[in-house]
Formats: sequence, structure tokens, C-alpha cells
Amino acid sequence: MDVQDFLIQGEGHEEDKREAWQLFQQAYERQMKGELEEAVTLYKKSIETHPTAEAYTFLGWTYSFMGRLDDAIEECHKAIAQDPDFGNPYNDIGAYLIEKGELDEAIVWFQKALQARRYESPAFPHLNLGRVYERKGQWTDSNPGMPGPPAQPSFPEPSAFPPFGMESGTVVTITFHVAVDAVSPLSNH
Repeated sequence: MDVQDFLIQGEGHEEDKREAWQLFQQAYERQMKGELEEAVTLYKKSIETHPTAEAYTFLGWTYSFMGRLDDAIEECHKAIAQDPDFGNPYNDIGAYLIEKGELDEAIVWFQKALQARRYESPAFPHLNLGRVYERKGQWTDSNPGMPGPPAQPSFPEPSAFPPFGMESGTVVTITFHVAVDAVSPLSNH
């Protein structure tokens, strides 16, 4: 996201849009430093100067950091009213509903996020849908298009393709670790 995103949105004077962008940037910096009250104030000033779907969405995200999930959802609804094509607030509503334990309601919002025309990170609603279906124990629903759990892949014997400089029969073990953030919802901010 950059200043151009603010300049193309809605009616208004370019100088107001640029000021709103500067306020938005300051709010984001405060939010990332954990200065949440200051971030809220700056996001609201940005919205007063020139309302954008991004500012409403990020204000909601800040509220979620403060544990104010209902306020976060309300700001996302304002973002959607401002720009129904912007995908982030749909995903964020779903993520907040997961945190509230409202899994079935969250599914609807992730599906709406998948339909959004303006969304830079469409992988997030897919990941969040997977989170919902995992919590519900509906493993086959987590990957539409797959008839069931994926088949175990078959690999050739390691000796068939020894790495350069290694003798045939050498065993190499590769371990992958995946970290999951269980505290904050998956989001693309």
C-alpha cells in the first residue's frame, strides 16, 4: 500500500488525501511500537481528513490488539461500506470471529474475502478457512477440490539419486519446522 491507494479513493482534494496518508503512516508506526492509544487517535484523524477502507481496517486491527473485537468488527464494516472491493476487512472480520469462537459465522466472511476484487494477499482467507475447519474437525472441508486427505507421496529410494560428492547409500535427514501464531489471527497487514 502506498500514497497512490489514498489518492485514487473517493472524492476530495489531493492535499487532504496526502495528509490522510501521512496520518495513516504515523498511526501504523505507533501501532507497531505498541503505542495503541496514539495509533487509534491518528487513524481517526486520518479518517476525518479523508476516509479510506484501509484506515478503517487498520483502526479495527488496532482495536483487536487492545482486545476490543466488537469495535474491530465495527470498523471493518465501515471499511466495507467505504470500499466493498477491498478484501482485508472481510478476512479480518472472520479472524475476529474465530477469536470470539464464532466459527460458522467466520466461514461466511472468509468466503467473501475470497471474492474481493482488491486484495493483495488472498492466501490469508484460505489459511483462515483451514483454521476454522481444523478446529471443527472437518479435515476434508479445509481443502475444497480434494476428495479426502492427500495421498502419501512416493519418493524414489535415496540411493537412486545420490547428492554430488556423496557416496550412494548415505542417509541425509531434513527436518522442517512450522511455527504457528496462536495468539493473533492470521492477517495480511
